[in-house]
Amino acid sequence: MEDQRKLFNLIKPEDIGIHLTDGSMMEPEASVTAIVFSHPEARYFNVLKN
Repeated sequence: MEDQRKLFNLIKPEDIGIHLTDGSMMEPEASVTAIVFSHPEARYFNVLKN
């Protein structure tokens, strides 16, 4: 979670009202961060419940 601060320095989420607490938790609580990479052979898929 301490790496959140590094990520926040890159993307500046304060501009849209997201900030970190002293304990590196995001507020508002429903906020989510992710680092997503693509791959040339990646495919979309669906998980169906029958």
